[in-house]
Amino acid sequence: MIKVDGSLFVQIANFLVLIWLLNIILYKPIRNVLIKRNEKVKGFEQNIDMFKRDAKEREDAFANGLKAARVKGLKEKEALLLTASD
Repeated sequence: MIKVDGSLFVQIANFLVLIWLLNIILYKPIRNVLIKRNEKVKGFEQNIDMFKRDAKEREDAFANGLKAARVKGLKEKEALLLTASD
């Protein structure tokens, strides 16, 4: 049969002190590192989104510039063909 004596309360106090010490020494630093890592990852994700938008804008600008250059080249070609045929 189990006897409940003073050692039970000592073990409970020992357990609570151990939990408190582990929280201070081990768990809080790990949680702080995880929080910092999450912030860094979010920053990277924001940078990725910004770079994707910038790349899309540059791609659109390049395509528009290429289209304008083709139109200009075609007009110059037609003008040269007209002057050559006259």
